[in-house]
Order: sequence, then C-alpha cells, then structure tokens
Amino acid sequence: MNPVATYSSAIALDAESLHAQARVLFDALDGTELKNRAAVPSAVNLVALGRFSEAKVAFSRIANSEDVRDSSYAQLWQLWLAARTHSGKSEELHKMLLEHAAMIGKQGTYHQALVELYGGQGTIDAVFAAIDRVAVQEPQRRDARAEAAFFAGGYLQYVRQDESAALSLYQRELPHASESIERPLLRSAITALAVSR
Repeated sequence: MNPVATYSSAIALDAESLHAQARVLFDALDGTELKNRAAVPSAVNLVALGRFSEAKVAFSRIANSEDVRDSSYAQLWQLWLAARTHSGKSEELHKMLLEHAAMIGKQGTYHQALVELYGGQGTIDAVFAAIDRVAVQEPQRRDARAEAAFFAGGYLQYVRQDESAALSLYQRELPHASESIERPLLRSAITALAVSR
C-alpha cells in the first residue's frame, strides 16, 4: 500500500460523498506515517457516516493536539457534536454548550466567533463578518465560509431548532464551497432538510 495514494483516494472519495469506501482507506492509514495527517478528515468521515460516538472520541484526541489549527477545528466539532447528539431539554443543551464554550481557549478569527455563537454570546452575522476581516486569498475565504456555514447552520438546526434558517444558510454557501471538507456535509444537510419539509 502506498500511504500517500491511499490518503489522496480517501479524500477524493469523501469529496464525492462515497464515505463508506473512504472509511476503508482511512482505517488502512492507521498504522502509517500519515496517521496524524489523516486524523481530521478521518474524524469528519465518521460524522458523515453518522458514527457520532466514534467521531467524539476522534475529535477529543485531535482537540488535545499540539497543532493549533487542528485543535481549534476539533473544538468546533466538539460543540457541533454536543448539539447534534443532545436528546434532553433545550435549556440543558444551552447550559452545556455555554460551559463547554467557556472552557475553550481564545481561538483565532472566525473560530472565536463560532465558539461565541455556540456559547450563546454571538451571532451568525458576526461569524461571517470575522471571515470578511481576515486577509486571505479567495479560495481560503470560500473554504472558511463553507466551514462557518456548516457550523453556524448546525447551531441554527440543532440548538435554535430553526431548520428553515439553517437550510437557507446551507443553500446560500454551498455554491461557493469549492473543495471544502464541509462541502459533502453541506450537501447532505440540504438534502435531509429538504426531505423533511
């Protein structure tokens, strides 16, 4: 097995929403030198497959990583997973997210705005305004907007229980999502919400 080719194939399969086939390849990378590089997309793949318990474990590991970008990203996933899998009263969820958000250290740029959103202290507009202030090239900006749309939409969908607003946000940002890791997840969320309406 060529780990680099396996990794590239796993990413390509996930981008095409062929998550089960990608999972086989991510699992094959576990004992290779690309294990750490594959950790984030592998954990996202678990979410795409609906394997939330395993995703929680994977993102918990990544959240403790020395890689600041990966750690910050994993902490957003921990908030999203907490909201997505919560089955109690909404007041309990708000309290839990507020406590969890308070434990997260200061994040960079728009990640901080997303943490504040989940903690009940921010707004969707503030998230996208934070992205607009970042000095990056257009492909990176589109990627950031797709990421923000997924997490902010998740907040609308699972915390605020506003599926209509979540669907509008997902639909607004999907055409600009380019090759973002969240693109297949945005597509899935749109399909699921459109079916439930």
